[in-house]
Amino acid sequence: IFCERVDGRLVFKRGFSIPEGSNVLIVEDIVTTGGSISEIISLLKSFNSNIVGICSLAHRGDDIDFGYTYKTLVKFNIQTWEESNIPEWLKKIPITKPGSTGK
Repeated sequence: IFCERVDGRLVFKRGFSIPEGSNVLIVEDIVTTGGSISEIISLLKSFNSNIVGICSLAHRGDDIDFGYTYKTLVKFNIQTWEESNIPEWLKKIPITKPGSTGK
């Protein structure tokens, strides 16, 4: 079962539903800020489900406390810069927005 974004929010589509009281493990591919997982937690609470944990393939941001056990297979840090302090070599690379969410 998976969530999809509709009009800016995550929902269950394609006939997916979760019976009340179901045990649920949230699985994410890549976690950066944890925003999607937080949205999924809220969605699952509306179904009165029992979240047994959260896992991801990769975590590339700061540590996050979701209020549930969270494990990741790979954790790596990505160097970031403030907008006013971007290195010259990086300014020369055009900005692209890959990914399915359009963010």
